[in-house]
This record gives sequence, C-alpha cells and structure tokens, in this order.
Amino acid sequence: MREGVKRPSLNLSSVAEASGAMPVEMLLDYLAIQLNGPKAEGKTLRVALNFSDTGERHLLALQNSVLNHWKDRPGAECTVTLTRAQFSSIMADHANLPELRIEGRREAFKELLALLDPFDPWFNIVTP
Repeated sequence: MREGVKRPSLNLSSVAEASGAMPVEMLLDYLAIQLNGPKAEGKTLRVALNFSDTGERHLLALQNSVLNHWKDRPGAECTVTLTRAQFSSIMADHANLPELRIEGRREAFKELLALLDPFDPWFNIVTP
C-alpha cells in the first residue's frame, strides 16, 4: 500500500478472447457501464446490432444518459452487422474499428462508441 498500485501491462487480445466467451447480453451490460453519462447528456441514439455468425439481434438505446439494450426489438436509426469476434475486438479497443456493414445513419454507431470511456481494470479501490 505504501508504494501504490502496480499496474502491469494489459494484453488487449486477452480481453477480446475473454469477451468472446461471455453472452452478448453481458457484453452489452458492460458497454452500459462504460457510458460517460455527462458526455451523453441530451443525446438519443438507437443502434441495432445484428450478429451474422450467431443470428442474434439486439437494440442499443441511449436516452437520459442511460444505455439500455433489448433482444429482437425494432426501431433503430442504424443497423450494424458484425460477428462476435468483431464485437469483441471493438470491446477491447473502441478506437480501432474493423470494417463493418452499417445501414442507416452510420454516424450513430460512431457517436455511441465515442461516448464510451475505456475501462481501467487497475482503478484504485483502497488507495486515493
């Protein structure tokens, strides 16, 4: 404790691998945790995610600085078609986007990703 938290390097590929083993609903909950509420204030976005390899469809809805998700719900302003591997890659690094098929208002997906803060796994629990 006297020396503070030692921060080992974080391997982003291991983050992508771990997220590949989680259910999509859990990954979308993780996205909601990363939302920067003050930056999202006053914004409304609705983005559909279609997973081409699993056949799952989810709607992400940002409103009142809260990100919610539902399975198989219509009403998106853009639809992103991707694989679980591509989604895991995005989860590991929001800035490094793979080539994706996006229909509708393309900027909505990029705007949503810009509102997410990277998660610091080495945050202080006890130390100031």
